[in-house]
Amino acid sequence: MGHHIDTAGRFQSDKHPELPPDKVLISFTDPLAMAALSALALAYNNADHAFASDIRERLATVGQVTKS
Repeated sequence: MGHHIDTAGRFQSDKHPELPPDKVLISFTDPLAMAALSALALAYNNADHAFASDIRERLATVGQVTKS
């Protein structure tokens, strides 16, 4: 087993040990996470269209300067 798998066989983040087992933290600003977020939106499209749409909307705006 890898070092992210605990003795119960669950995933445990080493970067975010405060997270419960089998949870991950992903950021919309992490280029490596963007493909996963896009896939998540696709998977949720029928189950929760608003959630999926909001993920896609945020992915489209990441990196744009926002004015307060």
